[in-house]
Amino acid sequence: MPSKTDANAECTIGLPVRLDLAAVADLRAGIESARDHALCLEADKVEFLGGAGAELLLAAQAEWQAHALAFSIAQPTAQFLTGLDRLGIPHSELIIEDCE
Repeated sequence: MPSKTDANAECTIGLPVRLDLAAVADLRAGIESARDHALCLEADKVEFLGGAGAELLLAAQAEWQAHALAFSIAQPTAQFLTGLDRLGIPHSELIIEDCE
């Protein structure tokens, strides 16, 4: 569940260890509850990034960008970045930086 303190606060969600099809439904619910807020996804525990997980992240990033809201992925693990590479997704496709 995202953590936020007020309506203008950034929501922070920790990504699961395995970001695969089994994890997507719960993560999608968390992301949807963060609508209308800046969003920071912490990727410091990700050991596997699958296609369904990457698709969800790309869709969320596009939605946040369309609404002019900040979207970032913080502290991606080497495995997270390897997952992007394996799927042919340039790191620049997702905004990977520190959260505020």
